[in-house]
Amino acid sequence: MTDISRRQFCMVGTAAMFAALGLAGCGGGGGSATSASANLKDGTYTGQSSTLDANVDGDGYGIIKITVEDGKIVDAEFQAFQVDGTPKDKDYGKDGSYYAVAQKAVSTGEDYTAALIEAGSIDGVDAISGATYLYEQFVEATEAALEEASK
Repeated sequence: MTDISRRQFCMVGTAAMFAALGLAGCGGGGGSATSASANLKDGTYTGQSSTLDANVDGDGYGIIKITVEDGKIVDAEFQAFQVDGTPKDKDYGKDGSYYAVAQKAVSTGEDYTAALIEAGSIDGVDAISGATYLYEQFVEATEAALEEASK
């Protein structure tokens, strides 16, 4: 093999490897209570995430209430709480230098619930930059509620 053909071979191989890695991230979940095809029973269901450590930037937990009608999610309300049970609301973060960041994270709860209703499953809800801890709480709470709705 000449230097040029080796170089071309390496370039093609590297490109193929990156393409394969990219496609691996596109695999579907399937089969869980969170998928759009889950058989949801009508009613109102509540789910709660586990509590993150108070010494971590995303401390606290989240609670979601999901309403299902005709097997579809028609309403959802999500509330994040600090470890001590205080709601993360318009006052969250006022005592620190990160108020704007804290408020952005809190406001994304509404974006997450809107996406959940539109998509019909947690699979259609993407994390929003700056609110990844809240996203993790949202997903965990939603999965718990949807698990109850699928029983």
